[in-house]
Amino acid sequence: MLRRGSRFIGVVGATALMTLAGCADFKDRVEHADQRLQGWFGTAAPPPPEPAVAETPAQPTPAAPPQRPRDPLQQASADWDAGRFERAVARLQPLAEAGNPAAQYRLGLAHAQGRGVARDPVAALAWWHKAGIQGNPDAQYQLGEAYLEGRGVEQDAGLASAWLARAAAREHAPATYRLAMLYQARGETLADEAQRRSALVLLERAAEQGHPQAQARMGEAYAEGLGVERDTLWAARWFGKAARQGVAASQARLGHAFASGEGVPRDPLQAVAWYRAAADQGHAGAGEALQALEASLNEAERTEAAALSRRLSGQSAGHYDDVPTVLYVQTALAERGQDPGALDGLMGPGTRGALIAWQRAFGLTPDGVIGPRVLTALRGIDEVTLQALQQVAPEPQQQADVPTQ
Repeated sequence: MLRRGSRFIGVVGATALMTLAGCADFKDRVEHADQRLQGWFGTAAPPPPEPAVAETPAQPTPAAPPQRPRDPLQQASADWDAGRFERAVARLQPLAEAGNPAAQYRLGLAHAQGRGVARDPVAALAWWHKAGIQGNPDAQYQLGEAYLEGRGVEQDAGLASAWLARAAAREHAPATYRLAMLYQARGETLADEAQRRSALVLLERAAEQGHPQAQARMGEAYAEGLGVERDTLWAARWFGKAARQGVAASQARLGHAFASGEGVPRDPLQAVAWYRAAADQGHAGAGEALQALEASLNEAERTEAAALSRRLSGQSAGHYDDVPTVLYVQTALAERGQDPGALDGLMGPGTRGALIAWQRAFGLTPDGVIGPRVLTALRGIDEVTLQALQQVAPEPQQQADVPTQ
């Protein structure tokens, strides 16, 4: 049985932010945000640096090369981490005034939190805008949050969306997740299906970027068929990713999956381990399920399950430490007549051999690597769609910046 998930999300997920960054409404909102903030704070994008002039090197001397001075920004970061906030601010100030976007972002954070300087949300916003128009995604994210919450500026959901989208286009996972939640809220308020679909697109992108709450929500979506075709195998993969980042609800859902065999091979010991992880965080349902399941195990099995729960967070498999994804691939290969060996989430020789055999039969490069093409194909997306996805999804660093002027 082929598991397709959502073809809409598979295609649009690769192009959503490119489309958003290129649409006139998005550009208008960003330009409007720049003009307003430049008028308030007198900020503007700095001119490009002048090219360095080559100098004739002096005659070499036998003296030892001088030690490279420590980067001032690193010194400021070390002071900040050590709680020396006033010293950190003193180091950041000249760097920020000289136009360093990372220093501008950090100085904005100091003003927002009142560390090393008096708390001043307006000053924080000014520094973040200086950094944001230079493309600093952390500053762009903070600008979006400021507009959402009205911190130092009047609330404006449209401008918040524009700044969050700019950060999301630079692979900023929290901004992508926050933007997805905005689209979801609009879709529910306006009963707008297009907004809901956009939310799912962005949510899956944030999940792929490693955002734990986005991963948990995608697990729920695929487990329940909320806006996508129900796929318990793909749902278990997302629950596994979120569970390993400490999301209690996903740990409980993963425990249920192993207890029932829904989306993963049935494994009571794994189920006990994940139920216990969730229960330790206060998840009531997991505690009840844990008691019931442990009652069915003997003493040796309970001891093994306890040891397993201690190993889960540090479990690794050579080059592949993404156990949920490897487990998904193993299960999907087994459904397609390949023999990956034990379904354990470990990328051993049996799994790699089965993957290579399936890649060769499917017409993919038989390299034994779990990449986007492999996952897309295992989910049942056809080759034509896959080729279209490749044509419109360049590497993130190749995406054009959104004009700010």
